[in-house]
Amino acid sequence: MDVIRHELARSVSEKPDEREIQRAKAQLKTGLLMSLESSVSRAEQMARQLLAFDRLIPADELMGRVDAVTAVAVRDAAERLVTGSELAIALVGGNEGEDLQGVVEQSAAAG
Repeated sequence: MDVIRHELARSVSEKPDEREIQRAKAQLKTGLLMSLESSVSRAEQMARQLLAFDRLIPADELMGRVDAVTAVAVRDAAERLVTGSELAIALVGGNEGEDLQGVVEQSAAAG
């Protein structure tokens, strides 16, 4: 939990370095293009676009949007998402005998 809290705080206070941005862009574009190979994935992508944007977005426009992302934009988005609200935790499952309540209480005390 401390690592997550630290990384969230760091995402607001520091811009990601350019190599990290380029790797993320490459990974996202690869995933988007690979999703076009499966008819099921293509249908899911089209449905998401229609729900979110009320139109289908051509692949070249998607790639352009990804390419337009900057380190400053990433930091600004992180700031909007992370600041101004309390951190919420969702835990699913766990190992038998693991004290998940203790993890939550320890995290709350540290925050």
